[in-house]
Amino acid sequence: MDHFQDAFNLKLKTCKRLINEVNRLILTSGNRYHLDIGCAFGYMIEAARSAGYDSHGIEISPAADVAVKLGYKVRKGTLEDAAFPKESFDLITAVDVLEHISEPGEWLQECKRILKKSGLLLLVTPDCSSLTAHVLRNRWPHYKVEHLYYYSPRTLKRLLISIGFDDLGSKTGIRYLTLNYIINHYRKFRPNSLETKGLEILKALSPRRLLEYPLAFFSEMVVFARKI
Repeated sequence: MDHFQDAFNLKLKTCKRLINEVNRLILTSGNRYHLDIGCAFGYMIEAARSAGYDSHGIEISPAADVAVKLGYKVRKGTLEDAAFPKESFDLITAVDVLEHISEPGEWLQECKRILKKSGLLLLVTPDCSSLTAHVLRNRWPHYKVEHLYYYSPRTLKRLLISIGFDDLGSKTGIRYLTLNYIINHYRKFRPNSLETKGLEILKALSPRRLLEYPLAFFSEMVVFARKI
């Protein structure tokens, strides 16, 4: 089994769903330039490219080198390192990135600077006001050392408006995962938890086809904003 390709295809399926939602809001026609911040191996780039965008990425980790080898236009480094020219992009996407940013206001200001007028910003980030966060409390899987800030739709809307974006609303996103992917995630981040032990039992009792079937799960919040 090609685990890399399986994981890539799952993430690509999720990203294609997001791009379909973007296409209902994007105002520009013709050549549309897209930047995916924290692009990893290029899932969102592939989804946007297949929808007709001239798609670029930036990634701080070694995944950038892999993305380049796969043929994607990716720069290695941070958004600030890239120093893109003013008003370069019609669309900026950032999936599972904002919660890692130490200076979110400055980072969003840079996004605004490099977006064209009426350009669209798509953010996907954990919702700390969600039902699962309230129910699971300290067992909520998004509580990680590397996550510096947590947002609710209300607090993120307030931040975006303060930067000068027009908030277009938020919703609960859908993410495609297999049971194998979920089990491996819990093994990595919560190896001794009750949830992990329960998932191990489920894996032992489940047929391989079920373990590898892509299932749609409610996930982080998806936020859309437009540069005014």
